[in-house]
Amino acid sequence: MADTPSAANAAPGRAPPFGLDRRSWTAPLVPTLPHAVAPAMIGNPDHDLIRRCAEHLACLEAVKASPDEEEDGPAWCAYESNRDAISAAQPQTLAGLIAKARAAKLEATFWDSFENIHDTMAEPWAWDLVNALLRLAGEG
Repeated sequence: MADTPSAANAAPGRAPPFGLDRRSWTAPLVPTLPHAVAPAMIGNPDHDLIRRCAEHLACLEAVKASPDEEEDGPAWCAYESNRDAISAAQPQTLAGLIAKARAAKLEATFWDSFENIHDTMAEPWAWDLVNALLRLAGEG
């Protein structure tokens, strides 16, 4: 195997070994959020949480796109409503846990591009996720 070039080191103009490049074999393993959400929502008790988490980026972007947005403006109110619904939701399934974890990660990095959970919704959501995971394991 040491003689076989990796996909990154494949000769120019030649296909990677075994016909696989990094993108082709990882693409099925890394679905985009909308594609991951649709199957997870069918009959799932966390369908509303999953939907809201999938919409959270759009809410954040709408607020950020309106720098003059007041706290009672439509974009801020939509963000606040979505944020509060995510906060109140207690995930019942692994799909719900993952959706809320993604929303928490988004909150931690969105406002200033640094991953910092302090003083963001990511902080209480992270603790919510710990409790939800223990609850799903029968310990909560």
